[in-house]
Amino acid sequence: ERMALSAQAGDREAFALNEVVIERSVTARLVQVKMRVGDLPVSSFFGNGVILATPTGSTGYSLSAGGPITHPSLSVLIATPICPHSLSQRPMVMPSDQSVTVRVVADHSDDITLSTDGRLRCTLQVGESVTVQRASEPVRLINLQGLTFYDLLRRKLDWSLDRRDEKE
Repeated sequence: ERMALSAQAGDREAFALNEVVIERSVTARLVQVKMRVGDLPVSSFFGNGVILATPTGSTGYSLSAGGPITHPSLSVLIATPICPHSLSQRPMVMPSDQSVTVRVVADHSDDITLSTDGRLRCTLQVGESVTVQRASEPVRLINLQGLTFYDLLRRKLDWSLDRRDEKE
């Protein structure tokens, strides 16, 4: 079983196995990203947006943006800033029982998009917030090859082992 995400923007809802991305559609200009966990303000930064990933999605876009690799058995939510204009903005790993609300401040509403698992879902209006939380139901996957998470990492990320490592 793998954790999935539910994203709510107004009356629109989206589902994601890997990640929810809230970003500027034109990356030539920065936007301000304001993030809350539950009712608490966490950060406000300028950049291109934010990736909210599951452990399954941690080895995709989030990893490319500098996020951590997370074992898929963990129940966590990963927030990875996209090209933040500050070296102090780092990825965060939070318990999945907490919701994350993101509001992106931009000049025009057609500049901000919400996508899930690499598919554009909608354009966000100026001042609109997106709340992301663990989906009520997990996704069940079948492993036909019997590969472990670490086998998949070695293949996907080309982490080669020499023959002595495989015997230990």
